[in-house]
This record gives sequence, C-alpha cells and structure tokens, in this order.
Amino acid sequence: MIKNLLLHLIPALKRLKLGLKLRNLYTENIKRFFLLAYNRSVDLGLKIKNEFKVEVPDNELAFIALHMEAFIERSEKFINVVLICSTGLGSARLLEQRIKSRFVNKIHINRVISLQELKEKPVTEDLVISTINIKLRGVPAVIVSPFLDEKGSQKIEKIIDNLSFDYSDPKVFSDLLNSDLIFVDSELSQRDDVIRFLGQKLEQAGYVKAGIVEAAVRREKLASTATEMVAIPHAPIEYVNRPCVAVFVNSKGIDWDNNYVNIVFFLAMNEDIKTFINEIYGSFNNILENKHLLNQIVRAKDSEEILQLLGGEVKRERND
Repeated sequence: MIKNLLLHLIPALKRLKLGLKLRNLYTENIKRFFLLAYNRSVDLGLKIKNEFKVEVPDNELAFIALHMEAFIERSEKFINVVLICSTGLGSARLLEQRIKSRFVNKIHINRVISLQELKEKPVTEDLVISTINIKLRGVPAVIVSPFLDEKGSQKIEKIIDNLSFDYSDPKVFSDLLNSDLIFVDSELSQRDDVIRFLGQKLEQAGYVKAGIVEAAVRREKLASTATEMVAIPHAPIEYVNRPCVAVFVNSKGIDWDNNYVNIVFFLAMNEDIKTFINEIYGSFNNILENKHLLNQIVRAKDSEEILQLLGGEVKRERND
C-alpha cells in the first residue's frame, strides 16, 4: 500500500506545485462510500500541506482515499494478533513462522513481545496467542505450545471461527451518542457557525480541548465533508478527551461550501476507540445510506427522537 501510495503522491505533488489539477469524476461517491478512507486521506492532506506548503484539493484526496480503502479492505481479511512468549527470541520466532504458515490467509501477527513488554504496552490487537497462561480483560487469548502442535492449531482455528468481524454493529456507534449532544435549530445556517456551536458545546461538556473549532474549520476548508444532505466535520484526535458524536439538524438547510445540508454529524474520535473504528464507520455508513432514516431525522422535533432514530438509548435522570 505504501509503495503504491508513494507512486501516486510523488507525481501528484509535482502537479500541484505547478498548479495542475486532475479531474476526478468519482470524488462525491468516494467521500460517501469510503468515509473512513477519505477521512484518513484528509489527515494526510493536512500533513502534506504543513510539510510541503501544498494544498491538496478534494479530487486528489479522493484518489488517495482509493489507496487507503484498498489497504483497509485487505486488512479486514486478517485477524490482528499479538504473540506473547516467555522463552527465548529464537523459539518465539519459530512459533511465529509456524502460525504464519498454518494460518496464512487468516492471521496477521502485529508484534512478538515478552510478558514484561505487555505491561508496558497494552493490547490493541483482536487476539492474543501466548505460550504462557495469561488472561486479559476484553481480549480473547489462546495458550499454545512454543512448537504449535495439532491441539494448539485446533484451538486457534476454533477461536478464529468464533471471532465475528461484522462491522455494522449499531450499538458501537450508538454508544457514542448522547441526547445532550443532539441539537435541533433552524437559526444557524452557515458552516462555520454550526461547527463553532458544536465545538463549544463539546468543550463545555469536557469531551474536547480548546482549539477544536479552529482545527475543525481548517480541516473543512481543506476538504469539505458535505455529501448530499449530510456534512461530517471531524475533530483531530489530539483535541479529544472522550470520544463522542454530536448531531446538529436544521430542516431549512445549512450553507456548507455552496452545498446545502440538513444534518451535521460532528465526529470526535481518539485512540480509545481505535479497536472499534471499523465497526463505528460501518454502522455510520449504514446510516448515511438510509435515505428514509435521514429524512426522518430532518423531520424530528427534538433530540430524544433523533437519538432513538439513530439507535441510541434515552437516558433519563431518576429522582429517588
């Protein structure tokens, strides 16, 4: 992926410095259907702008997103594994090679570490394979022999079959919602005003740090996230204390770079949800493709109705 991306970026930077731009007929579709990949390409575009003083337009970002999407789709075919071994490095590498040869199209070993290293760096992988008896909260673990006998292979095979990679679990996305962060307003009708309003609400509630508004506006100026009736501004992860999704609805329309949208999803994500990012975007894509649901959200009267439409639970304070 990196090699192919570089082969695209090197001539692209030369073109942009000369003021030459490529037309991309599929930009809007890429933004709509490959949301995660497009957002990652925007992050890269911001780094390119800071490093090379070259602004990367929407059409180029969409081309970059195709490379990102290819990488994401290839990655989703594998279960990411951390291998923990108490014995010497030689036996750990032997076990690594045996696992790779037996599960070549199913497992990707991200790292091989010792028990001590495990204490220093938490597990973010999907599965732990270990030669020592270990239990980790929230992460499945398989204990095998350093030589990976048939019994160990069967245990790994069984847990691979049990792991589900359905990236459309709606609860993962709905857990990021809160009725206090959903707003219905017909007065605010300009992009920057809406971003400022949502950013200030998130900051007041402690979800994000100061500076979030300016960062989100800069990002939107580089690459608009408006697609049909929805806009999806993002908060850079360094500004996010707690991940969440804020929602703003204006049935009359919001001017978003000469496009008019009715629904704004302000995504504030950080490393806390890294393990679930594909599930979150999978569910979010399902929402964006459901025109009937989007129209219901536009017609909704209050935040609780919108929360229920999005699959969230209304949490009421109880007075005992």
